[in-house]
Amino acid sequence: SPETDGAAFSAHPKVDRDGTIWSFGYLPGSGRLALYRIDPKGQLKTAAMIEAADADMIHDFAITDRWLVFVLMPLVFDPESSRGDGSFMSRLQWQGEERGGTVMLVDKSTLAVRHRFQIAATPFFHLGNAWDDGSSVRIQVMTVPGFDPTMEAILAAMQGRAYQLANAVPIEITVRTGKPSGTIRKLTDRTADFPVYDRRFIAKRTRALFACAIGPSMPEAMFGFNAIVRIDSDSGRTRLYDYGTGVLAEEHLFVPRKGGREGAGWLVGPSLDYARGQTVLSVFNAEAVDAGPISQARLPYGLPPGLHGAFVAG
Repeated sequence: SPETDGAAFSAHPKVDRDGTIWSFGYLPGSGRLALYRIDPKGQLKTAAMIEAADADMIHDFAITDRWLVFVLMPLVFDPESSRGDGSFMSRLQWQGEERGGTVMLVDKSTLAVRHRFQIAATPFFHLGNAWDDGSSVRIQVMTVPGFDPTMEAILAAMQGRAYQLANAVPIEITVRTGKPSGTIRKLTDRTADFPVYDRRFIAKRTRALFACAIGPSMPEAMFGFNAIVRIDSDSGRTRLYDYGTGVLAEEHLFVPRKGGREGAGWLVGPSLDYARGQTVLSVFNAEAVDAGPISQARLPYGLPPGLHGAFVAG
């Protein structure tokens, strides 16, 4: 749309069960957030600008049947900051102790903010699923061990320096209408990020959450992941496959089995076997990840590790 050319747009849009695409764009320092509703054919239907304090950096969001769900971090953008190298990230100031965190619910039918809840300051980049649960909303969040240490580790890895990030863990935030604050519970002690789930059930309650993880064989002073994990978000039980020393696991995607129950299908993803200089594509039974790959394709060379991917049925 000419009206939105050049506007900020998230790397994590969400596709609703009816094919509607929801997305957002944050505008650092403005106190405002751009929202988008796009029809299944890719035509922009609605664009709105809302007032949204504490929205200076949002990487991901979630949807339920009623809400667009934003978990807001106490990151304040200071355009005059001389800290660090002057980049965008170095001008973000973490103010967790002073400000805490916020969960903001936006009405999907009007794109108006309806609720804001206080939570503990929660540094993160990625969300899993979210759903309405009666009078409450539950949100899966992949926390990181502090915003500044995480950014330092990412920078070190990009510069080829050794750096092992402290464990990040998945949590579930619950907010209830009529209550001023939300509650947080840990889903598991396993390190996990880059979450995926059965998107046939987006905005509905799901139990199977898949993610990259750190396995027992991960060398010290290594950045990244070398395992994948299936987490039962109700029981906290996990099924983990460790690729072993010398391998970096990238984001794996869930491919549903046609007509199968939630979480039934395959987990497909690449890994970099840097010990051999090869990239490997692995396929797992998503209900038995810990049994190892049921099929693998190995390239005779290595590809640069990537971040996110998408699976499109042929």
